[in-house]
Amino acid sequence: MPGLAGSRLRYSGHDDCYLTVESADRTVPVLLLSRLLALLAGSALAGASPVEVPEPASVTVTSLIEDNPHWIGVPGAVSENTVTVSLSAAGAPWRPGQRLPERVDRLAIYDVWQGSWRLTTVPGQG
Repeated sequence: MPGLAGSRLRYSGHDDCYLTVESADRTVPVLLLSRLLALLAGSALAGASPVEVPEPASVTVTSLIEDNPHWIGVPGAVSENTVTVSLSAAGAPWRPGQRLPERVDRLAIYDVWQGSWRLTTVPGQG
């Protein structure tokens, strides 16, 4: 990022627990969240062999960021057909040592056979 003219980057993170990004370019958070969702699904599927998981469409991730700037993603159900990531909207960034939310606002579901993502709202929640 520093190699791009006029760019600035502020990054904060801890291992693979959390990531905070500030960017003047609105595409950077979308690209990072897309990659993180794909990596989370891929790690749930990988087992002993590598797998390729495409990133969710930018319109899907953009809608999440427009709804709320802070999301907590927790791996959910995994089968040979799907990987579910439970997403909880948060009022502030999450940090290690804090409890994970019990409320789930959205589900990001990766369909292994179609190689596609869909985002659903949890009934009675978000």
